[in-house]
Amino acid sequence: MKAKLFILLSFLIVISGLKASDPFYYELISNPDKTINYVIGFYTSDYSIGRATDNKDYVIYKETVINHSKESLNWNNYYAIVLTKKGDLIFSYKTAAKEGEYASSLIVLPSETHHFWFAFHEVFKPEDIQSVYLFNDNVVKSYLLLKSDDSSTSSLNSSSSTDKGCSFFPDDGVMLGKTTVAELASKDT
Repeated sequence: MKAKLFILLSFLIVISGLKASDPFYYELISNPDKTINYVIGFYTSDYSIGRATDNKDYVIYKETVINHSKESLNWNNYYAIVLTKKGDLIFSYKTAAKEGEYASSLIVLPSETHHFWFAFHEVFKPEDIQSVYLFNDNVVKSYLLLKSDDSSTSSLNSSSSTDKGCSFFPDDGVMLGKTTVAELASKDT
């Protein structure tokens, strides 16, 4: 419990430059042996809308990952999913950048804090966001990120963040991270 409090405190110190009125989304994600042990932050106050070469608008939102593990974090199968207040699910996409803060695939070294961007093909503003999820395509699991100004929930009061599923599942008996491929194949469609 003390270690989790220390990790959360260190994360809050990193984001202390944000105005108190600017909410952000965050979660501590770890496994029992701490080979996975990182904090993710999704900042709604730091976003930009642009136009791509295909003449379509996009939006990017700043994120931070703090790797508290003693092992490197291979960040190449992660996506953000935003549930809007209208009920739309919007998935981030992998950028073409191979390095820098726009790269979608990278290695976050132990004890490293890395800032980069989630890019979305659909434009939405912070006030349109209902919830934010982190989706790990490698293990087919999603994590609900907590909103910083939501006093009704606390990461410290939850059990393990690795046991949480996302709230829009189960859907038709399918639960992300739990339903196997064999179970899906046996379902009548």
